[in-house]
This record gives sequence, C-alpha cells and structure tokens, in this order.
Amino acid sequence: MAEPLQPKIPETVDLKDADPERRELYGKAAQVFTEERRKSMELASGGPAGSGGMNSSGMFVPGGETAPEQPKTEEPEKPVEPEIADEDKRAFVRAILSDRVFEKLYPLFGGQVEVTFVDRSTEETDKIFDRLGKVNLLDEDAWSAEADILCLCSTLREIKTPEGRKSFPPTDDYTARRAELRKLPRPLYEALIDTSRNFEELINHLIIKARKPDFWPAGGNALQSRRTTGTR
Repeated sequence: MAEPLQPKIPETVDLKDADPERRELYGKAAQVFTEERRKSMELASGGPAGSGGMNSSGMFVPGGETAPEQPKTEEPEKPVEPEIADEDKRAFVRAILSDRVFEKLYPLFGGQVEVTFVDRSTEETDKIFDRLGKVNLLDEDAWSAEADILCLCSTLREIKTPEGRKSFPPTDDYTARRAELRKLPRPLYEALIDTSRNFEELINHLIIKARKPDFWPAGGNALQSRRTTGTR
C-alpha cells in the first residue's frame, strides 16, 4: 500500500535571494513586528503606552488602550509626634522630683492675656471620668463638649489681663466653676477651651515621653530651670 503523500515543505530561501516584491513585503512585516514588540516592552516597563502592547497579565492590549493599573497598597501614615520644648521637659521633671504639680503659662491675644494651667491630681482625674460616665457615650459631640469644659474647670488657675489677675483655685464644684467661666467674653472663653486642649495633649505626650530613657540627659540638668511650678 502506497504511503499518503506528505505536503512538500518549500525550501528555505534567504531573503536576499528572494524577488524584490517579496523582499519589500517581508521588510514591512518585520518593521511592524519590531515596532509592536518595542511598544509592548515599553508598556511592560512602565514606559510610553497607548499604542498597543502586553499588559501586566501577559495579554495583548490593542493600540489606543492602556494596561489596567494595579491597585496600590498605601502604607498607613505614621502619626507625627509633636516636638516638646526643653523648657517644658525641665519643668515637668522638676515638678515630679519636687512632688509638685506641673504648670504652664500660655500668652493669648498677642500677649495681652496670660493664662496659667496646672495639671490635675489622679483623684481629680477620677472625678472627671465619673462625671463623664453619666454622659451618653453614643452622643460624641455632647461627650466631647463635656470633657472640654471639665478639663478647663479642673486645670485653669489664673487669667492675667492689663486690668488685673483673676484666680481660679482648685474646686470640686465644677457646676459653679462652669457657670463662672461661661460669663467670660466669648472670644476669651473659646480661646481657653482651645488652650486647655493643647495643655491636655502636652501632658499626655510628656507622660509617654518620660518613660523613654532619652527623655532627658543625665547629670541633673532637669533641676536647672528658672520656671516655678504651681502649688495646690
């Protein structure tokens, strides 16, 4: 039985030996292939896109289309730690070593008003949390407003203006202190609330920073301060 005829494979012809028309056709095809390959490599490497190429999944993207961008995983931003002045560090360490409370003076309204805040004792802080426990925790605005006024009532010790000084000694009657502070001019009252928040933030960061060994250099420098701490 005769074997079936196999298709005859044409002989390989060198391009230079082909006729002129075929050489021109092959040359144009090679140019197109080379150009598409170049565009694909640019697209894969993040270079110029828009004229076809391979996308990140290995699929050919027709000319005019761009490869779909892969979602970027954003790293969570690290919270910026506020800088604490050496003067505050000295006063804080001095207050601890001398068994007194930490105080800080804030100039307001271009220095025309000076207010002094004094840190609370642990007992006073417990009383504030007891009062906050009676506020509806689901009402965030009401809880924050109550916390602001209680912190102000417990830490404000003095307001100094060109007309004189007004002292606010420690008290457990926050209701009466609240009513007293609400009589102040609105711009001053709101400035006191904002300054009280800054003071609370400073205290919290001082407590956290003080736990670290590099909080203050050794050698007794913490006692070299011209600041005076408040008294109860």
